[in-house]
Amino acid sequence: MKRPQIRPPKPVPLPCRGQLPLFDRVTTLIIETDADPNYERAKQIFAELLEETYGS
Repeated sequence: MKRPQIRPPKPVPLPCRGQLPLFDRVTTLIIETDADPNYERAKQIFAELLEETYGS
């Protein structure tokens, strides 16, 4: 029986200069959502995350 080949994990891409890592940005999103009753800043952060991940 062959043993499965274990591949090393892919390196995490470095964030652009002046850009927070994803975890910190999601944490900021949660804090902003809690602080702003109209969710305007939270919507903006969330839109940026989606555009960055799935944008063209």
